[in-house]
Amino acid sequence: MNMLRGFFSNDNGTPSGNRFFLFIVIVALISWANLIVVRTSAIPEIPSTWVWVIGIFSGVVAATKGIAAVVAVKGCENADTPA
Repeated sequence: MNMLRGFFSNDNGTPSGNRFFLFIVIVALISWANLIVVRTSAIPEIPSTWVWVIGIFSGVVAATKGIAAVVAVKGCENADTPA
């Protein structure tokens, strides 16, 4: 159970809704594809709009982590740079 909490938590241990909802979207896509493959015996084509939605969502998550990293580094003192 602790392993699952780790999957759906940020690096600092707080719960992450982004990770949980991305998991839900991925499970829905896999279930949808599995259902169609079982019923039709053919591999379905994933609509390009779904690819865009997942890409945008992942981009927002990456941008959020990048901004947090820049803010964390910007506030600390650097010993190599004179004040």
